[in-house]
Amino acid sequence: VSLRLLHPFMPFITEEIWQNLPGNQGSIMVSEFPKVEEGELRPEDEADMGMVMGVIGAVRNLRSELNIPPAKKVEVILHAGQKKTRNLLEESRVCLESLARTAALTIEPGGEKPKGSATAIVEAVEVFLPLRGIIDLEDEEKRIQKELAKIGEDLSRTHLKLHNQDFLEKAKAEAVEKEREKLKALSEREGKLKESLARVQGWRREGCGEAEKK
Repeated sequence: VSLRLLHPFMPFITEEIWQNLPGNQGSIMVSEFPKVEEGELRPEDEADMGMVMGVIGAVRNLRSELNIPPAKKVEVILHAGQKKTRNLLEESRVCLESLARTAALTIEPGGEKPKGSATAIVEAVEVFLPLRGIIDLEDEEKRIQKELAKIGEDLSRTHLKLHNQDFLEKAKAEAVEKEREKLKALSEREGKLKESLARVQGWRREGCGEAEKK
């Protein structure tokens, strides 16, 4: 049953194992897909796993926003007011530490926000990533500003193109639509970068993110 469920996502290895199991005939590809057994559904377990995945995703998103290399381990602090949630996080500690690439993982009932931390919220869990020693916020601010300047130039060119009557009349409809999609994507990217810049500037005001000594 597990092999048949996995087959659409891992076709080659499941086929190989299927062929080597006794009693199987033909390809797993044409075997009957498992039917849902109502008694085996566990919505609470599914919700719990969704929350754990959300915490891992939140840490990864913060890492991505701050351009922290995937191989670099970071400190993560989780605040969860409910004991049940803390127990779940503790039970999932190995997954959290491995998939979020943590050097230290602290799970607490709550309290004051750790000073100088990037923050995210997943359901009833507050996620904190302390920044001191992780990145140089001054360099990060300069990087974002440089990228914003480049996007600003691209937006200006795209705006001019879409306001050029000669282009609108002579270009194919597909070309015009492509430029409009480009304008939308650039605008969305600009908005996200401005949000990131505001966060970085806020962290700098808090006096965190001291450059890591090499």
